[in-house]
Amino acid sequence: MYARTGREIHYSGSRTFSRALERPALIGRTAILRELGQALASPGYQGAAVSGTPGSGKSRLLAEAAAAAESSGYRLIRVHSTPSNARISLQAVGAAFRTAGFAAPTDADEAVRLLLGSGHQHRAKTLICVDDAHLADAGTAELLLRAVRDKACTVLLTVSDTSAACPEIHALWKNEWIPRLILPELSQEDVEQVCLGFLPGIVGVGVAERYMMLCGGDLLLLQELLADAIETGALKEVAGVWSDSATTLASDRLVPLVTSRLRSLEEEHQVAFEALTLAETLPLAVARQIAPPEVWEALEGRRLVSVTGDKDVRLAVRDQVVSRFLLGRLPVLRRRRLLASLVTAFDRNDAWSEVTEVQRARWRLELGMPVDGSELGAAAINAWWAQDWQTAEQLASAACDRAPSPGSVSLLRRVRMHQGEAPSDNRKAGRLLVGKRTQGALAWSGDPDGHGPDSAEQRQVKPFPPRHGGGSPLEAEAAIELGLQALHRRQVQSAWETVKPFVHTHDPSLALGLATVAVPALLRMGRPRCCAAFASVCEGAVSELDKRDVPLHDPFSIGTQLAYARGMAGDFEGAVRELRDRLRRAATHNNSQLGAQASVHLARLLFDRGRVRQAHQLYAAATGEGVTRTTHQLALAGSVVCAVHLEDGQAVEQAAAGLTAARLDPERIVEVDVASAVLDAYQGRTAQAVETLQRIAEELLTAGALGQLCEVIHLFTRFDRAKLAEQYCVSALENVQGALDRTRVALARATAARMPEAVGQCAQLFESAGAPLHAAESWAIAFHLYRRAGQPRLATAAARRCESARGDYDGASPPLLHLKGEAHLLSGREREVALLAAQRHTSQEIADRLVISIRTVDNHLYRIYRKLGVSSRQQLRMALSTP
Repeated sequence: MYARTGREIHYSGSRTFSRALERPALIGRTAILRELGQALASPGYQGAAVSGTPGSGKSRLLAEAAAAAESSGYRLIRVHSTPSNARISLQAVGAAFRTAGFAAPTDADEAVRLLLGSGHQHRAKTLICVDDAHLADAGTAELLLRAVRDKACTVLLTVSDTSAACPEIHALWKNEWIPRLILPELSQEDVEQVCLGFLPGIVGVGVAERYMMLCGGDLLLLQELLADAIETGALKEVAGVWSDSATTLASDRLVPLVTSRLRSLEEEHQVAFEALTLAETLPLAVARQIAPPEVWEALEGRRLVSVTGDKDVRLAVRDQVVSRFLLGRLPVLRRRRLLASLVTAFDRNDAWSEVTEVQRARWRLELGMPVDGSELGAAAINAWWAQDWQTAEQLASAACDRAPSPGSVSLLRRVRMHQGEAPSDNRKAGRLLVGKRTQGALAWSGDPDGHGPDSAEQRQVKPFPPRHGGGSPLEAEAAIELGLQALHRRQVQSAWETVKPFVHTHDPSLALGLATVAVPALLRMGRPRCCAAFASVCEGAVSELDKRDVPLHDPFSIGTQLAYARGMAGDFEGAVRELRDRLRRAATHNNSQLGAQASVHLARLLFDRGRVRQAHQLYAAATGEGVTRTTHQLALAGSVVCAVHLEDGQAVEQAAAGLTAARLDPERIVEVDVASAVLDAYQGRTAQAVETLQRIAEELLTAGALGQLCEVIHLFTRFDRAKLAEQYCVSALENVQGALDRTRVALARATAARMPEAVGQCAQLFESAGAPLHAAESWAIAFHLYRRAGQPRLATAAARRCESARGDYDGASPPLLHLKGEAHLLSGREREVALLAAQRHTSQEIADRLVISIRTVDNHLYRIYRKLGVSSRQQLRMALSTP
């Protein structure tokens, strides 16, 4: 991660704080730097050529490698090639030789002789470092080739544009004199580290993903984009969380970068590129109406435009930074003229089927052209399904202004509520017909947080006793409403039993509505594998409703919960990939609510895997504005738990402040109370924490939320209250499906029964499930139980297993991990004998040094071996060296 320097930079007379970095750490390049360091230390190493795109970190990598070489005894000659010094042969080389204490050579032969003579005279290795070697003149290129071929010195060089390099430079790796190392683009994790280093505080949901899409792996460009966003206010810090509120790039900082990419671009070419930027993609026929083919070919040659498709050829923007910069700076009149030309081109070619309804409606709306409410409503629905809720709100609002209808009002209300806005009491819900249903069921626009229409009178649906064998669509609608109300009251088992008779419905809207109750209920009941049955059903329902209209309930939240269930059922890697993909899609449309949902569920999986710091970052980022109450509370609770496990006092204090308000909410979720108990225990109020957990456990047991109950039982064990936990380990818990949940219950039972072997088995199950913290704590419990049972050898083995598992957990040590090490198992004299034996002293030598008999030494060694669980001096050395 980047080092924090806190340097201030002044932009256009304004003072903006930025952690611009004097000397940032290498991001994503440490493996290559390590490889170069090892190679430079080996005899006969000739060097390497490092290539990559501009901004990929080649110069920094070369500087780090050179510094390491100099510290190991190399004599350095640093050459920096530029277009200006390339005009005179060996000009840069002459200056570099003089700086290094050599005479300035007049040609390559003399330079090689100087290098060879220096090696024989001083017996020191010489290293020539050449930055931007593709700009080197012919004399310098010949010198590098001769130096490597004659083994006069070692050579390290960087190359950005291999096509512009001299033939001698190409020959270095083509003839295999030195290897060529190609730097890969930055990964998503690398970009996250750069953002964490550049922005003081927490990086908000979707920020790293969005800038990854823009920078394309270019480190320098990424830093410029972040600085640009800070300067323009696109990146804003609210309560310690940085969120990205703008999609265009318009600051003066990017002017030189964009100008260099658009240099010598003719007016006709720029107009064509600006039109494509507005449209994002264009069919070939429409593109030809905008500009002739040679213009597009020229733009493609300049890497501004890409061509996709075989039969249906389309042109797309390739350089996102330049296109977004132009969008932010387009004058209003020029933008309107470009939009008018696009509309005309699509009209002439009858190509509106090639563009989305969303674009068509937005263009006509912006140009002031006639657009009826139904067209705006249909476009708003498409934007909804594309997860672009800002556009959906804009179009739905315009539809309501022109011709309000129940559908447009309902959609506008839904979008605003999904973005975190509380519903107004005077806002009518309205009905929404879902396409041409075969069953004729009505889809009500319910609150995505679990509330139904505004009143029971509006629903005109009376509660009914659930029955098996299906039922009418109206009964299924009522079951959904009753199930949501049961979830809202934490009555999980009741919610599932209410919708269970209807889950085999063929109506896509009803199927999706039933899943909004069934999936969260099953997750809380500890049955993630049962959730998998809903995955295909929900996918088919979403696909069908996408073709028709807006669904009754939020399909995106269901998909996120199903991905989380996949991870809880054992497919951790698949779940993480799916949730990260959802994060990227949310970042594409600046959709903070969807991003927050994915972040929270991803953080929950990562925390169990011991990645506490990453989980805390995701939780804290999701506590920002624009999220629903449930997501906000989940993020707050998770942030508190992670901060406690990191023992970060400032983070605990900040997270606890938000949790205080959530505690007062009568509609708070269970996770808030659990986090409160963890916080109380951390602050020394263990009795109060245990009392809170008892109340939660009773409530969860009554409600049938056995999955959540398993987590509470585990907390009892971690708080050294296993006997208390045992009373909640009912037989029904044997039916929970998650491996972690089952092991949590087994650990509580084994600990309460003081069975160290069974506790050790639980530790191994935690290890198999990839939960290092839980595994380490289980081994710690086994350690204490073995010691209490008078089995020091097994206790020591458990202690070593505890430390081994602890290595995969990146948080601070909770109370259970505060063990005494092996050394405390030994008496003072045994410790002396053990250390001497580990240092390969014989028994006689130990006896002489400690003035005791050999027999006493052997007796001490017998007891030492027994206590530490070893059988030889080699194993003894390993045991004593284990931290």
